[in-house]
This record gives sequence, structure tokens and C-alpha cells, in this order.
Amino acid sequence: MRLKGIISLAVSLLVLASCATRPVTIETAKPIKPNKQAKFSQKTKARNALLSFVRNNGFVGSACESRIMINGERVGEVGTGNIINIYLKPGKHKVNIKPTNINICGGDEIESIVKLTRDSEKHFRVAILQKLDLEPIQRKAPRKDL
Repeated sequence: MRLKGIISLAVSLLVLASCATRPVTIETAKPIKPNKQAKFSQKTKARNALLSFVRNNGFVGSACESRIMINGERVGEVGTGNIINIYLKPGKHKVNIKPTNINICGGDEIESIVKLTRDSEKHFRVAILQKLDLEPIQRKAPRKDL
């Protein structure tokens, strides 16, 4: 009887651990597939400020992508363990992020204003916990392509 209890506890802990999300670094995140990004994927002389969004790994929200909107325009979708890089003109930009399918994924829409300067970089982590969350993150090492 005691062995059943230990096995039951071990299985429960394993299930709970698999549900947790795990942060992904900017360097280890996988770029989204080209068909998932509609706009602003290339750096230009005018669009020289980088805004990136990284999604955590894990089971929670893994069936759902997060839709990224910039100034009311759909830019792309980012899934678990992925990064989307968006090149914008310097200035203030309205960012909206929401699950692609609210009926299945749940979660609220997030809205934020981001100010970018020439050749700047801003990075955010998109986390699905009990709700959709957005937090700034830092690169571990400077980019070599800038």
C-alpha cells in the first residue's frame, strides 16, 4: 500500500513538472518559420530598431501561438520556444499580444507602448501562466550583426 502512495506521488510530481513553463533565452530561442511572420522581418535604413518577443517552453499554452500586433497591424505569431524579430522605425509603437484562439487558449490581450531609438534593441518574454504576461528581458551577449 505504501509503494502505491509513493508511485502515485511521483507520477503527480512528474505531471506537475511537465506543465510548468521554462524560460528560454534570446540566444537559444528558435526563430519562427517565415510563414508565421507577415511584416517587418528585415532590417532597413528606416526600420533599424529591433523589437523581439520570446515565448517560454513548456506544456502550458503549448497548443497556442501568441499573435503580435504593432500599431494595429498583424506582424506574426510566436509559439513556444520561439523568437520573433521585428524591425521598426524609431519612435513610439503600440504593441498588442493575444492568443491566436481565445476559445481554446484563454488568456487576455496585453497592450503596451514601446519607445524605440535608432539602432536600439528591446526584448520581451511572452509567458502564459494563469494569464498572458509580458516582461522585458536582456540579451546575455551583445549582437555581432549590428
